Amino acid sequence: MTKYSAIRKKLEVECLLNGNVEDLAYFTHYLHNHENGVSKSYEERAKLYFDHVNESQNIVSEPDIQ
Repeated sequence: MTKYSAIRKKLEVECLLNGNVEDLAYFTHYLHNHENGVSKSYEERAKLYFDHVNESQNIVSEPDIQ
């Protein structure tokens, strides 16, 4: 499984230049809660954020987060 820190590095989360802070919050909440029902609350917006960042940075698909 891909580690959260590796995803943060790929998405350049530290600089927050590639997205809305609120969208990033949905994404990180989704990742932190992926093994429980809470993740459903964040899933749609988190996936939209990831898709947007993925398109803008040409990130290769990671099977662990699909």
